[in-house]
Amino acid sequence: MKQQSGFTLIELVVVIVLLGIMAATAVPRFAAVTDQANAAVADGIMAAIYSAAALQVAENNGAAPTFAAIMQNVDCVPPTGSVTTVDANVSVADNSCTITNDEACSAAAGGSITVTVDGQTSLGTLSASLCAN
Repeated sequence: MKQQSGFTLIELVVVIVLLGIMAATAVPRFAAVTDQANAAVADGIMAAIYSAAALQVAENNGAAPTFAAIMQNVDCVPPTGSVTTVDANVSVADNSCTITNDEACSAAAGGSITVTVDGQTSLGTLSASLCAN
């Protein structure tokens, strides 16, 4: 008689069930990673805003720039192309932030600036010495 080699139907079903169990445990972890990545992007944009403000103060011999001047040096669109908002005064177009109302620095006096990337938010403040109205 000729010997046949291969897997039985039961062995194949067991492997498929095990793969299904592994996939069911991995999918929720990937969802959490996406949220963490969006939060990290929001934190990065907030840090870029702070750095741009600090650089402009240094370049202008201590004179605080307006929020519009700060945002001209900040790339608001993350690499993933996610929709990003910075407060309600900034809209995102192309790879830059467009200021629709230059009152965002009024938040500098004890207020905060909010950066949101796909529902993940980062809060930060700019002191009055870094941001002028």
